[in-house]
Amino acid sequence: MRALLNHLTTHTEPLSLRRGKPGQLFSDWSLHAEYFLRDPEMYALLALVPDIQPWQRARILLQLLYSSRKGMEDELRRSLDQVIVVLLAVLAVDHVIAVALALRQLRANHKHTSRSIVRYFFGHPLREHVMKVRRSAVVDCIEHALGKNVARASRNYSRETEDKLCKYLRRYGVDAGTGISVLRDLYEKAVENEAAIIPGEEPSSYRLAHIGAAARLDNLNERPKTITPTNRGEASSALVHIYRGGSSPELCNALEQYVEDAAKSLPEFHGKLALIVDASASSKSYGEREFSTLSQAVALQYILERLCSQLELHTVGGTGRPPVPQGATDLALPLLVALEYEPDLVLIVSDGYENTFFGDLERILAALPVVGIKTPVIVLQSKFTSSDDLTLRRPSHTAPQLEFWHQQDFEKLLLSAYLHCDSGVNSARLFLRRKLDNFCCELQRAEEQIVDAVIG
Repeated sequence: MRALLNHLTTHTEPLSLRRGKPGQLFSDWSLHAEYFLRDPEMYALLALVPDIQPWQRARILLQLLYSSRKGMEDELRRSLDQVIVVLLAVLAVDHVIAVALALRQLRANHKHTSRSIVRYFFGHPLREHVMKVRRSAVVDCIEHALGKNVARASRNYSRETEDKLCKYLRRYGVDAGTGISVLRDLYEKAVENEAAIIPGEEPSSYRLAHIGAAARLDNLNERPKTITPTNRGEASSALVHIYRGGSSPELCNALEQYVEDAAKSLPEFHGKLALIVDASASSKSYGEREFSTLSQAVALQYILERLCSQLELHTVGGTGRPPVPQGATDLALPLLVALEYEPDLVLIVSDGYENTFFGDLERILAALPVVGIKTPVIVLQSKFTSSDDLTLRRPSHTAPQLEFWHQQDFEKLLLSAYLHCDSGVNSARLFLRRKLDNFCCELQRAEEQIVDAVIG
């Protein structure tokens, strides 16, 4: 799953709506199909990880709606249905339309597929704008979901036809009166010269309807345009002040609270974890960046101490709490000591400079499989900004390397690291299940508030 997660965060190819086999819609169709068959629930849950590319979330939605549910257990169906609800909320309308049109081309019309598409278009808060700008596409999507004859029956005003249509719409969870009204508007209020609509003049607010839900899912606030040592997360900010001489009880208590609050929203690790923290002299840095990368690394250490009950800590160079940077960077020896603990996973948190026996870490990592040690070793690179040049800061070119510079990176960072071992996969699954349930509750509360506002 770790290879898939990396793919989901980097591959940006859009869907191509052309007739043909599924593999012709996008180049990585077989990759998505393979991972869905391997573990449907985990495949779907990865859509909840922050920074997943929108078109990749659209691919996951397409895979979930395209695939049959035959033989699935009820609990798995429930999880997949919840992920579909979330994806429909966080994806742009144009992405959802592309998915629905792709399903039409693939002739995929399972019950859960039709139900999801119908509920989406009939329940969208800005459906009038959507149907004005994308009317032809919406007609194709709805006619595929409901059936052409059923959808067009709304134009027949006979009582018998209307009663049958009402019963049919209720099967999809759509209010009958609203459904018939929407269908009639869709067919009878066609936009004149729709193709000539000028983009700047169209009611494009619907294109931004998903922004709020997407921001809540990824738990991302606006990143600072001007980056300083104290605006990259509350825990690291408090540590910077402590390193620079602030040691008041109030500041230390605030740090403890920041760490506690951050840990509540991050995935626990249910296994043995070895953590190597580089607190050598080079981690101090200099100038405006003094203590910045180290404070972010130590913030991650403090949070992991709350997330893992079986954590073995190894500090390189520095001593104390928080560790005072000093000494040379020797990452090889602490790794050998950590492996004696027989952990499920080893995380090396470093600024990337290895100035003691350069290359030792690389050679040891290359030798581990030869002697039968298969414990995953991950290098977590602490940076000051997202654009730091790491050309000379890579202690290993073979070990997986993950980067972070802001506290908001921690969720994706830890999930990516956890997926390298079995106990980590189970930990990630439990966390993403909980995140899915919580987010679905948020969506339900938001929907109820909208309904109350309309009724009121």
